[in-house]
Amino acid sequence: MTELKDLRNLKLAATDDNDFTGFHAGMGELIHRGFNPDKFFSHIQFIGSSSKVAMHHVVDDVISGKADVGIVRTCFLEDLEKLSGQAYPVKVIGEKPKDSFACKRSTDLYPNWTISSTKNLSSEDLRDVTKFLLEMPKTSDGMYWSLAPDLSNVENLMKELKIGEYDFL
Repeated sequence: MTELKDLRNLKLAATDDNDFTGFHAGMGELIHRGFNPDKFFSHIQFIGSSSKVAMHHVVDDVISGKADVGIVRTCFLEDLEKLSGQAYPVKVIGEKPKDSFACKRSTDLYPNWTISSTKNLSSEDLRDVTKFLLEMPKTSDGMYWSLAPDLSNVENLMKELKIGEYDFL
């Protein structure tokens, strides 16, 4: 199995049906490749949270055969292997071409952690927080804080999946 089409009618393990990186991004990739995510897998097993522990359970379910395929957030497999000091017998299916991003992935990239503020935070304090984050050095994996001036890809995915404020569609 190397392509997403090879996963049709298999059992999927995912963290939670409300998890953007552990479920929605994967379902969006199916849509972008012309598949109906609601009818693609024979069964979807949700672990029940979007935590790293739940993502580890997703990987364990794939390895044990409880699931044929799993969805975890981008870079989770690399983080898991680095933390454990061992390689896991899993692979990324439908891998996107290599680019400047540090990790293997099978979906489009979406903004990750997002910092926002309340209207009570002064513009000077907001500037200081932003400056602090942007001046932090890259991690050993090449991760760093940046600005996301456009969140339309998140909104478009929510529209395509008919979730959140678009669940009425």
